[in-house]
Amino acid sequence: MNLPALAIRRPVTILMVLVSIVALGLVALTRLPLAFMPDITEPELFVQLPYNNASPEQVERMIVRPVEDALGGVKGMQSMWSRCGSDGGRVRLGFSWDTDMHLARVEVWERIDRIRGELPDDMGDIQVSTSWDSRDADSPVLEGRLSSPRDLSESYDLLERKIIRPLERVPGVAQVRLDGVNPREVRINLRLADLEAHGIDVRDVSRALRSNNFDQSLGQIRDSDSRWTLRTLGTFNSVEQIRNLPLRADGLRVGDVADVVYREPPLEYGRHLDGNFAIGVTVSAESKANTVEVCDALEAAVAKMGEDPELEGVNFLIWFSQGAEIRKTMTDLMYTGIFGSILAALVLFLFLRRVYTTIVAVMCIPFSLIVTCGIIWAQGRSLNTLTLLGLIVGIGMLVDNAVVVMENIFRYREKGYDRKTSALKGAGEVSTAVVAATLTSVIVFIPLIFNKPSEMNLYLKELGITVCLTLLASLFVSQTLIPLATSKYIRSKPRKKGAAMVLLEEKYQGLLAFSLRHKWLSPVVGLVILSSAAFPYTRVDMNFETSQAELFVQFRYDFSEEMSLERKEVVISEVEKILEPHREELLARSIYSFWSDRWSLTRIYLKEGEANEDNIALVRDRVRELLPEMAGVRLRVQENSQGWRMHRGRNRVAFQIVGDDTEVLMRLA
Repeated sequence: MNLPALAIRRPVTILMVLVSIVALGLVALTRLPLAFMPDITEPELFVQLPYNNASPEQVERMIVRPVEDALGGVKGMQSMWSRCGSDGGRVRLGFSWDTDMHLARVEVWERIDRIRGELPDDMGDIQVSTSWDSRDADSPVLEGRLSSPRDLSESYDLLERKIIRPLERVPGVAQVRLDGVNPREVRINLRLADLEAHGIDVRDVSRALRSNNFDQSLGQIRDSDSRWTLRTLGTFNSVEQIRNLPLRADGLRVGDVADVVYREPPLEYGRHLDGNFAIGVTVSAESKANTVEVCDALEAAVAKMGEDPELEGVNFLIWFSQGAEIRKTMTDLMYTGIFGSILAALVLFLFLRRVYTTIVAVMCIPFSLIVTCGIIWAQGRSLNTLTLLGLIVGIGMLVDNAVVVMENIFRYREKGYDRKTSALKGAGEVSTAVVAATLTSVIVFIPLIFNKPSEMNLYLKELGITVCLTLLASLFVSQTLIPLATSKYIRSKPRKKGAAMVLLEEKYQGLLAFSLRHKWLSPVVGLVILSSAAFPYTRVDMNFETSQAELFVQFRYDFSEEMSLERKEVVISEVEKILEPHREELLARSIYSFWSDRWSLTRIYLKEGEANEDNIALVRDRVRELLPEMAGVRLRVQENSQGWRMHRGRNRVAFQIVGDDTEVLMRLA
C-alpha cells in the first residue's frame, strides 16, 4: 500500500497526522529565534600581547618571535599574521573551517603557558579572543552614541550607574561597553628632578609600591576540629595612603618624589556627534538570545532614560540596531513570499478553473512552510535571512507536485470514475514520477549541504537545507492531503476545457509533431540558446565576498605632520561647521567624527530610507564640493569603507611584502 492509498483508506489517521504536524509547526514558529544571518564563527584567533613603552623592534624580538615559534604547530592552523607596535604585539591565527575552535583555543593557551617564563615579567595580561579587540569578540546587536553640550569625559560614574547598569539588566544582554570615557584611576606621576635630588631609582619606587599593595591567600590552618583560611589584606584604601608610603628608612615618602592623583586617564581619541562631544555605546547579546526581542527591550530602556533628570541634555542616538535590520529584512522577504503565493494561486486558477481545487493545491504552500519552520526550530537553528530566502525559493516549486497529482486524478474523473477510484488510480499512477521529480530537485541542493566548509559554503548550506526540507514537505502533502481532499471533500464535476485551453493544446501538439518530424532541430536550437549565454557570462562581474550595505558617506583627514588631539579637534570642528548649514541637501541624519593619533574621519549618516546607492553617490559628489582647502590637511572622500581588500579608492593598488627579516622588508618598502 503506497502513501496515497493509505491516505484514502485511513482518512482520519492521515488527517490527524497532518493536523498534529501543523500544530507542532505553529508552536515552533512562535518560539523560533530571529537572527540577521546564521551564527557562523570565523575560524581565527587573535592573541593580544600588551607591552607598553617599547619599540616595535623590541616587541618583535622579545615577545612576538617566541610566541610565533610556540604557536607554529597548533593543529589545523593555516596562516599566522603578526603586528608589532609601541603598545605590544598581536598575532592572528587562521584555521581551516572544519577546525574545532574550542580545542584550538585551549591548545593556544597551553602553548603560551609553556613559554610564559621566557617573556618579560612586566608584560600585561595576555588575551586570546576571536577579535582584534577582545572586548569586541561578540558581534554587537546595538550601537549608539551619547552626546551632550556638557562635558561627559569625566562622568563615567554617572554613565555607569544610569546607562551601563540598566542596559546590562535587560534579559539577553551579555555586555555593555562605553568608548570615549574611562573610569577614574590612580596615577603616580614621578618627578625626575626630585628623584635625582633624593638619590632614588624609579625601580625602587616601583618595588615599594608592589610589595605594599597585594591581596594574597596564605593557605589554611587545621586542627582536629576546625579549619582557618588565612589571607593578607594589604591593598591601598586611599590616595593619601599612597602619598604617605615610606620609600626609605630616612622618612622619604612617595609624595616627596611624585604627584599622586585619582582621576580619569587622558583619552587617546575623541568623538563628535553633531558637533558635541560623543561617547560610543556598544551592546552585545548572549548567543542564544532572540536578537529582535533584545533590541526592542534595549530601545525601550533607552527611551525610558530620556525621563531621567540626571541625564537631562544627554542625547542617545541609536545608529545601528540589528533587531531593526532583521525586522526590515524579514518584512521585505515576507511580502515577497506572500505576493509570490498569490501570483502562484492566480496562475493555478487560470489553468484549473476550479475554486476549491485551487484552494487545496495552494494549501501546500503554508503547510510546507510551517512544517519546515518546525524542523528548523527542532534543529536549534534560527529564522534568518537565508532560511527565509530558502522558503521563498521553494514557494515556486511547492505546488508542482500537487498540480500533477490533482490533474491526473481529474483525468480519471473525466473518464467517468467515482471520486475514490479516481483518487486511487490517479495519485498512484503518478506517485513514482512525482517522487522522482522531487528527489531530482533535492539532489541539486545536496552538494551545497555536504560541500567542503568555507564561509560561502556555510551560508549556502543554510539555504540548501531549507529548500530541501520545503520540497520534501510538499511531496508529503501531494501524496496525502491531495488524494484525501479529492476523494472526500471536492465534489465538483470536471468542467469542459475553455476555448483558450483547447487552442493552446492544439498549438502545442502541432509544435510537438513538428519537432518529432525534424529531430535535428531541437538540439540545434538548444545549443544556440546555450551559446548565446557565453558572451554575457564573460561580462558579468563576479564577487563572492560578503559586503555590508553603506549607511553613510565618509571622508578621512590626512595630516602632513604630527598633531595633538586638541589641534585635530579644532580642524575637525571647522569642517563640521562648514557642513552643518547643508544638512538638508546632504540628507544628513547626523554628522559623526572620530580622531586619534593614527587616523581621523567624519561620517555623514543619511536619513532613514534615504541610504541607497544613488543618494550616497550624490552626497559624495556634493561633499567633495563643500570640503575646504586647508593647509597641511588633505580631505579625501572614500568610495566605500570596506578597507583596501574591497578596492577602496578607484585608483589604488595595495600589496603586501612578506619575509622573515623585518629590517630587509623595511628597506624594500
